[in-house]
Amino acid sequence: MADLTRTSRTVWTRVVVLIAGLAACVALSSTVGTHPACACTCAPGTAEQIADRAGAIIVGTPISVREDATGSRSVVRVS
Repeated sequence: MADLTRTSRTVWTRVVVLIAGLAACVALSSTVGTHPACACTCAPGTAEQIADRAGAIIVGTPISVREDATGSRSVVRVS
C-alpha cells in the first residue's frame, strides 16, 4: 500500500511540475511578446518612395568625389 501512495505522489508531482512549467512559459511569452519588425531603410525603392522619405532633395551635377576613412564627399554644382 505504501508503494501505491508513493507512485501516486510521484505522478502528481510530475503533473504539478508540468503545469507550473506551462504556466511559466505562458507568463514569459505574454511579457516578452512579439513586436513589429522594422525593415532596413537602405532597401531599394522607387524614386517616388525615396522622394517622399527625403528631408531635402538637391538637383545638380556631380563635379568631384573624395573618399577617405570616414566616407565619401561629393562636390555638386546645384541647378
